[in-house]
Amino acid sequence: MHTVVIAILLLGTLAYAIKMSLEGPVYRWLWTVLTALASGLAGTMAANQSKTQIADFLSNPSAMADSAVLITLEVLLTVAYCIASGNIMKQPLNGRWHHAQAALRITVKAFPGFVVFVAVFSLLTWLMFTLTGVSFTLIAWGLAAAIILLVPALAWGIKLAVPERTMRLELLFTVSILMGGLGIVATVNGRTAVQGTAQVEWAQLLTVVGLCLAGMTTGLVVRRLRNKEHYK
Repeated sequence: MHTVVIAILLLGTLAYAIKMSLEGPVYRWLWTVLTALASGLAGTMAANQSKTQIADFLSNPSAMADSAVLITLEVLLTVAYCIASGNIMKQPLNGRWHHAQAALRITVKAFPGFVVFVAVFSLLTWLMFTLTGVSFTLIAWGLAAAIILLVPALAWGIKLAVPERTMRLELLFTVSILMGGLGIVATVNGRTAVQGTAQVEWAQLLTVVGLCLAGMTTGLVVRRLRNKEHYK
């Protein structure tokens, strides 16, 4: 479970950095400063944490289920952001649908994601456990200074590595979906919903295969019909 949580935090941080690379400098610096302030102001709270409290949280199915709901909400907002941004790039700058998409994008644009704040708090707690003898205040504001330097650099690096905006939107979409899948895994927390069996249910298996084949065939037929209409 600890590994799954770390993977979720890393994916949330990556999604945050990708979103920073998709926006302008004003938005990027605004959320970078707010994230840094969150690190500095959370120093006292992080100092009061213990490894026992963290372990109890990770082993609490109810707490993990609540966290999975929040992760799913973040994934939905990020997916909405990707879809709205992609549609605005393709559609002309007029019409009611464009304005609706623009309003949706503005709404979800204002939400950078909360997983990154959990990741910052977790990193801050880990640093306080590791850097024994160092002032907690110094660690908190030192991490805040590092965030101000690293977030713009990371966003610039992603923009340099993937210059196409559409590709970065697809990358953000993929990372968010993967994070949502891991959030579902986190709700299991060592429990299984059904009893495993070694017996193969051939009827159900053949039904699933048949449905998949029917769907693939229907998709191919529809695609060929559309291509014929396009070239007429």
